[in-house]
Amino acid sequence: MLELARDRFGMGPNRTLRSADERLFKAVAAGEVADYTVGDTIADDPANAGNWRDERAIPGDRIEWLCLDARARALITPRGIEAIGVGIIDDVNLRHVDCSWTLSLVRCGFFGSLEFDGATFRALKLSGSHSYTTNRFAVSMDRGEVKGTLFLDEGFRAQSEINLLGIVVGGDVTFDGSEIHHPGKDAISLDGASLRGSLSFCHGFRAYGTVRLLGAIVHGNLACRGGEFNGLGDHLSDPCDENCALGTDGSCVHGDVFLDHGFKAAGKVRMVGMKVNGQLNCRGANIYNPDDDALLLDNVDVGETLFLDGEMDAAGTVRFCGSSIRGGVSIEIASKVELNARNAHIEDTVILVVRNPICADWRHANVLGLFDVLFHTDASYVLDMRHAAVTTLQFGDLVTNVRAHNGAGHRCIRLSGLQYDTLVLTNTQSDSSGRKYESWLRLQYSDALLSNDFDPQPYDQLASALNREGREREATSVLVAKNNDRLKYADMTLTSRCCDIFTGWLIGYGHRPKQAGYSAILIVVFGWLIFYLGWQSSLITPLDGTKEMPKAGGAFSSFVYSIDCFVPIVDFN
Repeated sequence: MLELARDRFGMGPNRTLRSADERLFKAVAAGEVADYTVGDTIADDPANAGNWRDERAIPGDRIEWLCLDARARALITPRGIEAIGVGIIDDVNLRHVDCSWTLSLVRCGFFGSLEFDGATFRALKLSGSHSYTTNRFAVSMDRGEVKGTLFLDEGFRAQSEINLLGIVVGGDVTFDGSEIHHPGKDAISLDGASLRGSLSFCHGFRAYGTVRLLGAIVHGNLACRGGEFNGLGDHLSDPCDENCALGTDGSCVHGDVFLDHGFKAAGKVRMVGMKVNGQLNCRGANIYNPDDDALLLDNVDVGETLFLDGEMDAAGTVRFCGSSIRGGVSIEIASKVELNARNAHIEDTVILVVRNPICADWRHANVLGLFDVLFHTDASYVLDMRHAAVTTLQFGDLVTNVRAHNGAGHRCIRLSGLQYDTLVLTNTQSDSSGRKYESWLRLQYSDALLSNDFDPQPYDQLASALNREGREREATSVLVAKNNDRLKYADMTLTSRCCDIFTGWLIGYGHRPKQAGYSAILIVVFGWLIFYLGWQSSLITPLDGTKEMPKAGGAFSSFVYSIDCFVPIVDFN
């Protein structure tokens, strides 16, 4: 191989084969690693590649020749091309080259672009290398193929975009510990990629610019544990990507997605229409995109559980509108947040823990399991559950001190159209006579927008649920409370209001007919007293004007006379 290289590069007045070139060709022919390191940590650091002299630098056409020249290719061993600590001073163009071996350039310095569009490698390893080019792409492998693993990890650095559009990788793709600095533009593009293994952005990964996986297919896991994504800035390539830190719209992950254990994003995390066969885990994630969407999960399809807990911190809106989650959802966010789960379909339990102010929109959501809301602080909240459907609805530590917050606009649950089979209120200071249910229902009127918008449906829904459980007394209390609240919150004519007040006092709006008997007794007793005092004061006398009762009639009885007056169809004369 060395002779072939001399024929190619060592002939002519201005062409020389340097010692660095010879070291590479000898190592490749012998199936060894071309190691250019000198054993000095500082000197061998790719961050200092600009100081590497001719003995540690080669032109890019040396690697091109190894991969393109038929005679040189025939001498490459199955180990492939491996080099450590070498500087490549210009572009390496291997577009559409079919290489059946591994290309490994570890802890190297690249001063040009690596152009591998349409190329095929057995494996590609660029671990720990630094790219200094300011061209559009630091590495471009558009529609290329790596049959094994693709490594851009262990301190890999680049100042331009990593373009992997439509790439096919038979193993894992790992960016662990790498740093891509391309602010305001795309940092890594994996749109349309097909990965048979996992994709990893963990262990100190940092990206300044957008990381894109639109329409990508990952057969393993997508792991971003401890990764930092900074997408803040004005994007020129696509206006909808403005401030997008991580975009995976329309992608499919056959395993799990991990945005946990120190995951940080400055800018939007956008996963619209993504399909995840496993869990989507955002425990402890920190996402900063104030005044806009922080985590956008609209129309995602999650096969297992969605975790938005573990002191997750989100400055911005968290959305999973229209999402289908075949597991459960666990939500506990450490900061004030706006949550939008409108039209979501969840087949298992939802646990919502409120420790900080929250505005949660669950309108038209469908939860087939338990919906458990736990309040651990006095934080304000607005829960909009209008027209949602839940199998079992449970609120813990909710209505304590509710009177102190009615009308304040800080604690509100919007209930119109909400349907459920069972309601459980726990850890309250109210008794079991139905007052706790009344207090819960009246939380909807602490919202100034709804304070004059009376809807009987929440009362009827709760009464129906209580009746199914055999708790008729509490159900009756709720129905009476419905009419009491109608008087307080609904717009009514004076006549209707007076009629309701009278029927409420007399028979509990028809829900407490026995109350009429108590009223009758009260009226009879009152009449008994009045007629007795009237007789004693000579204000009541016989019709003939005498003060004495006829002997045939016996003595005057004010009690009987009161009954006679109260019951018009009975005459005791």
